[in-house]
Order: sequence, then structure tokens, then C-alpha cells
Amino acid sequence: MNQWIRITGIAGLTLSLLGAGFADNHRAGAAPAIGAAVQKAAPAASTVTQDGISLSLGKSFYDGNMIEINLKRSGKNLSGGITESRWDAASESLVLKKGAIQNVEVLLNGKTIRASSGAPLATQPSALLSPGANGDTAVLRLSDASWLGPNLAALPDTVRVTLKVSLEGIQKPYTLEASLQKQPKNQTVLKPNLSKRDGALTVTAAKVNRTATSVRLQLIMKQVKPESMPLFEVYDDKGKLVETLMSRGTDDNSKNGDYYYDIHLQPLDPGVKSITLKPFYPEFKEPGATSGPYKLDGNGKLVKKAVKALEMNIPVK
Repeated sequence: MNQWIRITGIAGLTLSLLGAGFADNHRAGAAPAIGAAVQKAAPAASTVTQDGISLSLGKSFYDGNMIEINLKRSGKNLSGGITESRWDAASESLVLKKGAIQNVEVLLNGKTIRASSGAPLATQPSALLSPGANGDTAVLRLSDASWLGPNLAALPDTVRVTLKVSLEGIQKPYTLEASLQKQPKNQTVLKPNLSKRDGALTVTAAKVNRTATSVRLQLIMKQVKPESMPLFEVYDDKGKLVETLMSRGTDDNSKNGDYYYDIHLQPLDPGVKSITLKPFYPEFKEPGATSGPYKLDGNGKLVKKAVKALEMNIPVK
């Protein structure tokens, strides 16, 4: 069975925590393992200070689509950002400055989301760590696996999130904890069941859940192959690109090989009534290749081949 994970984060460094580790989105294979640190952690709190560096929890929410937690670092003589890192090809290792995030372990209601927990990765919650508004902030987003197949459990209405965050140059991990209650107010739940076909590949927009803080979209693909896996962009009905906050997909939870793709989008303007899904195939740098680095244009952007047959307009209101 296959699990092809596509993640698009905000501009700059994006770290993906998919139960097993976190990695720079632009530097595959450079991932330190989640939970690799074995040092005794400091007691749980909303703010922890060690060796003159404080780490605290900022604004957080749980809207039923995902959990979002903001992290804030403070201290003196910090020369690099909290999510900043550099890959050293010679030593094949990450180079971090003091105070940068080295490792994160995530526990939900006391249970780790690490792959080593024993549960299949495709049924486990996932997480994504992205840069925040400045060099001292980061945003952690968490999602359950309930839209990655039929009959998968969602997170409970109340979730206790425990983060064990290791910073470079600090001996003990910072243990931060927050208890979050799902806020189901003003949700728009739709099942458009719109399908489009391109050759053997069929894409169905099965479910949409819209809140004031995010939009969740479930796509189900039939007869998809790794070499023909499209990527997706989403635009609102004003033609504005809607940012993808996190996404992942798998066929591991489907008996008939259907590929479930779970996409989390930024919140829409209140007046938006529909979104347009625009699939595309990225061109590879090497002509004729089906894997490897993508081809970029003169502005450093992906060279894309639009798949017009799979485009669809999806109501969200």
C-alpha cells in the first residue's frame, strides 16, 4: 500500500511532523526524529524558562478541522530564528543555532503521535510546524486522520495537547500543555460529491467543512498512480489563491485502493460562496522523469501543466 504525502506550507521553512519525524519541506531526508531526545523534560506549563530562554504557548484553537497552537520564544543573544536551520551537505546533518527547534514530541490526551506508537501511520494524527509572524514564533497545526478513509475516528471534543520541545543548546526539553475544547459554532458542513475524470483517473470532492478559522476539503481519487498524482491549487470565487495550510493523502485505509486526500485551507472571506479546485502536474527538471526535483521557471516557481478536465467549482456556502 502507498502513502504519498503532499504538504504545502507557508512561505519559508516548513517542518512536517508526520508521526515519525519533522523535515524541511525543501530538503527531503534531513529530518531529525520526533521524540529522539531522551532527556528528562521540564514540568508541563504554558510558559517554561531554561538557561535564560523562555518558550510559551500563544493563541490556540480547535475548530473541528484542526488544532492550531502558536509558540513564542524569548531570550537574549539569540542570533537565529526558532524554525531556522541549514543543511550541511558535507556532514549530512542539520546545523542549528542556539534556541532553534531541534525536536518536537506531540502527545494528544497523553498518547504520542510517533510512528513507533504501534498504530499504522495512516490512522494517526499528523502535525505541521511552520514559521510564525517573526523569527521568534512558530505555528503548530494538528489534524486527525478521520478524512483519510472510511470509518476512521476523529479527535474527541476535548483534547489535551502536550508538546515536548527541544531547543538547540538547551539540555532539557520544554514541556508545554494546553487543554482545548472543540468550537463547533458557525460550521458549514457540505457533501458536494462532485466528480471529474481525466482518462482513468477520477477525482471526487466528497466533503467540505468550513469554519471561521479554516476550511477542510476531502478528495477521493480512483485509479491514481504515483507517477500520475496531480497536485492541487484552490481559488476562491474572486480569483484569489487560497493558501494550503497542511495536507496529506493515502490509500492505506481503503480496501479497494481509493486514494483519500485531506486538505486544510486558510479561512475564506465571509462573502465567498464557492472555491475552484485547479489540479496540475508539475514538470520535472529532467525531461521524461517521473520523480526527482521539479522544474522551476525564471522566478523560482513550479512549471505546471494544468489538468483542465479535473477542474471543478465546489460550493462552500
